Amino acid sequence: MQIKKRLVRIFLCTKFYQNEKIKNVSDRLKVVLWYDDGKTHEEIARLLFIDITTSIRHLDDYSKGKTNKN
Repeated sequence: MQIKKRLVRIFLCTKFYQNEKIKNVSDRLKVVLWYDDGKTHEEIARLLFIDITTSIRHLDDYSKGKTNKN
């Protein structure tokens, strides 16, 4: 997961991340990074003002390789 984590961190530094229109994408990336850093789904949900199940779903989607929500 280290390589993926590094790529995600690089992605977060781009202007794409800073565009408010894609807040849900940046939230998904934050879930992955914070979970990898050892935060629980409950902590992540509290930080992002999302439901715990949403945090779990974002991580599950990431682990399955899903990048967009259709």
